[in-house]
Amino acid sequence: MPIPTPNPMIILHGILSCFPEGKNMITRDESVAIFVPIYNERDEIYPTLSAILMQTRLPNMIVASENGSTDGTRDVIRKFISDNGGLFVSCHDFKGEIVEEYVLGKIRFVMILHKNKTGKAASVNFAKGILLSVDRVISIDSDTIMFTQVVESMMGRFYSLARRKGKYEIHERAIVAGLVRSRRDSNAGIISCITHRARCANHDIGQYVARLGQNKTAGFVVSGCGYAVASKDFDVPERTITEDLDFTWKMELRKEERTVISLERVRGLGFLINGVPFADTMSEEGIEEITFVKSWRVYYERKAIFFPVTPGTIRGLRRQVDRWSYGLQQNLILYNKDLFANKRLAFVVLTQEFLAIWGAICVFAIPAAVLSWYIFGYGVPILFGLMCLGVSFSVCGTLIFLGAQRRRKILGDGKTKRIFGSLFDAVDTVIPAYLYRWIMAPTVLRNVVRAIIDVMRNNTSGWTSSWARPHEVNNE
Repeated sequence: MPIPTPNPMIILHGILSCFPEGKNMITRDESVAIFVPIYNERDEIYPTLSAILMQTRLPNMIVASENGSTDGTRDVIRKFISDNGGLFVSCHDFKGEIVEEYVLGKIRFVMILHKNKTGKAASVNFAKGILLSVDRVISIDSDTIMFTQVVESMMGRFYSLARRKGKYEIHERAIVAGLVRSRRDSNAGIISCITHRARCANHDIGQYVARLGQNKTAGFVVSGCGYAVASKDFDVPERTITEDLDFTWKMELRKEERTVISLERVRGLGFLINGVPFADTMSEEGIEEITFVKSWRVYYERKAIFFPVTPGTIRGLRRQVDRWSYGLQQNLILYNKDLFANKRLAFVVLTQEFLAIWGAICVFAIPAAVLSWYIFGYGVPILFGLMCLGVSFSVCGTLIFLGAQRRRKILGDGKTKRIFGSLFDAVDTVIPAYLYRWIMAPTVLRNVVRAIIDVMRNNTSGWTSSWARPHEVNNE
């Protein structure tokens, strides 16, 4: 929410989110793996892995890619396996790295032990040979707790059934993304509480209002801490510091694929509708073939909620914003030609970029108005600034309330608890959200200028995907 002007793109998506996708879902029994890239997460990896075992639908496989940690993370993972009755199966070489395999009940647990530190995207692509043994992959961050219905809800959203001009079509979505809710770092202090509240407000607006509306337009970016794809499509670019955004646009710029499949092929794929084989329905209606449509757009599933840890310091929060905002500029430059091949996506992305820059500039409008009033005695600027601030607070607070209502309903809160809890959320987080935006604004403006300078100096060839923060990536 840029200050002092509410972002009209967020409001538009908020309106669109009130018209959810139809429930005419069609499903298949597909195998799924959860992939967790890990680097120095000794304190967070145990609860992250524990949450996987609490899923209403357990995955077939867990792949933990331990990317050269130096803080004892590997020992914590082995302790988790031991605590949950894991049995050692084998230890072997895979592409020059050590792989340990275990069995946790019916779950195959694979731990890749990298000798040296790797980037997140490189970690994903290295593990693809292992992940191809399943149909789907859910990628999560190592500090992220999954809501209990994540696997079940995501796996039920890849296919939908449509009827056009009296004919059936089965649509497959390329990416099913989750929604995000901030989780406080329990080891941090008062600053952590403020940054957590700021991010809670940001997530209630951006995730539970705007993201659900993007199901009607185009996915701006998958939630990097939680999304699901077909294993054969799990190929993340390693050229930027925001590999999740790069991966999203790479997928969405592909052209829709339409093929005709026979009744027997539908039966062989095992499609079900309301628990009944869809092939039986086709047979009863005398349908011998059907159109299968592969769509490359992102779908945001409201029941797939991920809880990542928010940085516990202002410096950590700023560095995270720095990474995101500069990564966005990187991707805009890399996709500057291809982006317009998808006019809908280009409109959403470029409009949002313009509004983000405009909002960052507007952040300084109120202080400028106050300063001009103080120095020159002008009353109009300060009144105008206060009026804009009041409008923005009202709209921002309303959107936080609406987002919190949806989140609390998904998590199972009763009606009374939802209403009063959402009111508390709005009052409790709206001011930290504004402080967050004042931290974010100069960072956004700085990175826009920095990206322009990179292009002018032809320094874009040095961009790489890495665990490092933007200032640690050599673009000079």
